Amino acid sequence: MNPSIICTRKKPDPVKRGRGRPRTNWTGIHLALLPDQLGQLDAWIARQGEELTRPEAIRRLLAKALGKK
Repeated sequence: MNPSIICTRKKPDPVKRGRGRPRTNWTGIHLALLPDQLGQLDAWIARQGEELTRPEAIRRLLAKALGKK
């Protein structure tokens, strides 16, 4: 006679992650820009000579304003 099944749950896999975006240590903020500010940001991005996203451009400008490389 086979023993009865006591637990039907599998042990959690330490490598497998749950659903959704992965957690990071970043703090998200919402930033609303006026149309002329957005245009200036896009113009700054175009002058950089590389393909930047708006969030990355804002991070670079913030680091520059705070005196970091």
